[in-house]
Amino acid sequence: MTNLITNRRKLFSILTLASSSISCLLAQTKIKINQNTNPNTNAVEKSIVLNGSSVVSGVISLPELPATNTITWVMRNGLVQAEGFDYNINGKTITFLFPSLLDTTDTFIVRYKI
Repeated sequence: MTNLITNRRKLFSILTLASSSISCLLAQTKIKINQNTNPNTNAVEKSIVLNGSSVVSGVISLPELPATNTITWVMRNGLVQAEGFDYNINGKTITFLFPSLLDTTDTFIVRYKI
């Protein structure tokens, strides 16, 4: 199980490395929100970039409720976090399961559809 999770994280890290690197540079501000609409599906995708000091007690509050049956991507320092292993999501609230491991220098990116 550990190898599966490690390999999954490596794969997602490679896929998101370029966009995460750019987004990490934008994390100089506390919160940055980007919104894109897919013209083919009219789905709206949000990206939120936060620095570690804005993640209070291991909790991220999203401005809008993610669409049901969609994937929410949570990245910490460019590594995709696994739901149920690294964090849980309930409505608009993301709660990290090990908040003591988080640092104020961390950069978080959350992507979801509304």
